[in-house]
Amino acid sequence: MASLSYDDKILIRSLRLEKGWSATRLCKCKLKERRGTRTSVKRPKTRKHFSESLMVSVAVSKLGKTSMVFVQPGAKINSVYYCDSVLENGLLPDIRHISNNDFLFQQDGAPAHRSRHTIVYLHSRVPAFIEPENWPPNSPDLNPVDFSVWGALQEKVYRQEIRDIHHLKQVLLDCWDQLSQNTINRAIDQLPKRLAMVIGAQGGHVEFHLN
Repeated sequence: MASLSYDDKILIRSLRLEKGWSATRLCKCKLKERRGTRTSVKRPKTRKHFSESLMVSVAVSKLGKTSMVFVQPGAKINSVYYCDSVLENGLLPDIRHISNNDFLFQQDGAPAHRSRHTIVYLHSRVPAFIEPENWPPNSPDLNPVDFSVWGALQEKVYRQEIRDIHHLKQVLLDCWDQLSQNTINRAIDQLPKRLAMVIGAQGGHVEFHLN
């Protein structure tokens, strides 16, 4: 892979674009039913009440997207689980492969992401990442998966009639595979405008200005 020019590196670091892997946010996709009421997922009314969910993590960039990582049911998402299972044995192998291990890692401000253990891990395992003090702790307005990609994925998932939690997992995998790079690129292209708006709002929420 050709080395990046100085201008390219400035663009990447200032706007978190081409190599800025986003969306390590752990997203829950829930499957619920209440007897006799309409829900987002239709199932036979003869079934018992239940609430089941899958927690997944993904990463995206203009270079591509990772495979979907499923969090073990009942797992406590602390820094050790996050580093070992979500990153080391989940997202990072794909990120390294797609980027030729030349990337800037971005994550949100969840406690497991900001812990001392995670920061030490990232210093030793990724070429560059945005330190917690340089990124808002609660930043859905600046996370492409939060403000765009996850919604596009859910729209695809819930076009189908989900039978059970196992079917939901397969549908998630299929829909994630089908999600186009153009959809991801359009989300990432919003970042310069969003960054400027958040700065103008002195770190405040800006999503309502974009609707």
